[in-house]
Amino acid sequence: MRPIVRTPPTQYCRFPAQQFQQGRRTVYSFVMTAGEVDGILPERVGGDLLREADRHLTLSHVREIQGYLQTNPDSWILGSMMLGAAPDAVEFTPYKNENGVDHPTLGELAIRLDRLGTLRIFDGQHRRMALHEVWRSSGTEETNPLHNASLSILLYVENDIGALRQMFKDASQAKPIEKNMVAQPDFQDPYNVAAQYLIDESLLFNSGVVELEKSSVDPLDFRLLAIDQLVRILKTLEMGYGSRVSQKRMAEVAQDQATLNEDCLAWSDEFLAAARREFEWLALDEYTGSDLPRLRRETYAVNVTFLRILAGSFYLWMQNEVDWYPLAEWIREANLEVKPSSKNKSILHRTGLVQQRGGLSERKEDIQRAISFIVQEATEAINLTKQRQSNRNPGAPSGERNTSLAPEAQTVEGLSPEDAAIPLSDFDPRSRALPMYIICPDGSWHSIGRWWRGIPRQVFKWLMDNGRIQDHDIPVRDEKGQVILDREPLTERYRYKAYSIPVGPYWLYTEGNKEATYYSALQLFNRFGQDLPPFRLSDTFPESPSDELMT
Repeated sequence: MRPIVRTPPTQYCRFPAQQFQQGRRTVYSFVMTAGEVDGILPERVGGDLLREADRHLTLSHVREIQGYLQTNPDSWILGSMMLGAAPDAVEFTPYKNENGVDHPTLGELAIRLDRLGTLRIFDGQHRRMALHEVWRSSGTEETNPLHNASLSILLYVENDIGALRQMFKDASQAKPIEKNMVAQPDFQDPYNVAAQYLIDESLLFNSGVVELEKSSVDPLDFRLLAIDQLVRILKTLEMGYGSRVSQKRMAEVAQDQATLNEDCLAWSDEFLAAARREFEWLALDEYTGSDLPRLRRETYAVNVTFLRILAGSFYLWMQNEVDWYPLAEWIREANLEVKPSSKNKSILHRTGLVQQRGGLSERKEDIQRAISFIVQEATEAINLTKQRQSNRNPGAPSGERNTSLAPEAQTVEGLSPEDAAIPLSDFDPRSRALPMYIICPDGSWHSIGRWWRGIPRQVFKWLMDNGRIQDHDIPVRDEKGQVILDREPLTERYRYKAYSIPVGPYWLYTEGNKEATYYSALQLFNRFGQDLPPFRLSDTFPESPSDELMT
């Protein structure tokens, strides 16, 4: 006799509700007690859901609502919470009238307990958290200002996260928004999509440094900038400062959203990290948001206006150049102190951008002048360096220098031992600061701007350009079996532990700390270039009368 397997009955939360349509979506309006809100809805919106839904949780906002509830126990007002739910998570049974006919809108809404995980709070997460804090902190039912309270809920049958994002934008069009509290970005705008992509994917911007509710950040804020500021910066990056983006151009950009996303990601995690240590350290979590108030007092590097200047400078530079490394190198060494000495003024003081009280001017002509100044100064400095190198070694092609190819050549005439070129295998990233230059086996040299990920990037690029790494070698794994080189960027599962750098048609994977980044470069060389002279690192470009280029 075959055993009988009984499936346990599905359990539900049931509420009287009204069903109606908004556009193509079915919506349910019902009421939950504060206790039901605290017991049924997620206690806290997780980090993955925050990226999926409308915005990050701002604890100061939660505390404001919590204080409002506690100081106004008899007169508080909170608006409806808006949720999204999967279609199979809800069931609706219409009430019947005295003749047994279904009511057109009123009935019983049943939410499956085993599908509560599909609920998405897309408007109301701060109210939800504040209600929880009040409920948790109240000692007894009598002292709990919420024990007789209820809240209205609007539940939309929608499980697509992109649609939920757009729903918040659409909903905000129909209600006034508090000044300094901006509606969520319109995700039909490609630059808003690119900004969200950076928040999801970028090492720099995914660490909670983007304010998603307010239109700006104040000097004591733990966030670097607001999302609408980031959007304006990305438009400057792609179109230049002061340019207006027409609807036609917007539509053209949207047709190639993936390219825009990757261009913005390369600027944020490669150029910015190479251009300023502050951004590199934020990306590597050596700085956190709590360091930003102090950094704003010390340097203009983390000023939002300066970020837009960097975007404008990058755009202007790339109109005439193919390599942004020289610009990043110059900016990295530039003085950006808020209170510089009288003998060494910051570049922004020299442009006249700094106002009397230390803030930066936001006038269009002042910002444009600062962008032109930076590009002009960087160009002149780099041309002067090239001229000096050419005078010292007139036989070397432009952009590269002759160096000794002997593996044992670690000291160079005229330089102290500390400044001499060090073979990559002898460099200790734990005890030494990263040098400025990397010298390849053929004698060509490249600035890495004291940027850690610049080492494996340049090692791989040289090995690939010189035929040492072929397509059939891909993917490349390290000695532990971990992929360090592949044809695709890192998947979402690993994006918070490592970073994928595009180099030609491939993607180089590096971890977030400098030691692991250094060793990935060393392993590439040991596997594909062990028979070659070494890559070398140097803070000052080595010179030797007997230098010869590899033939």
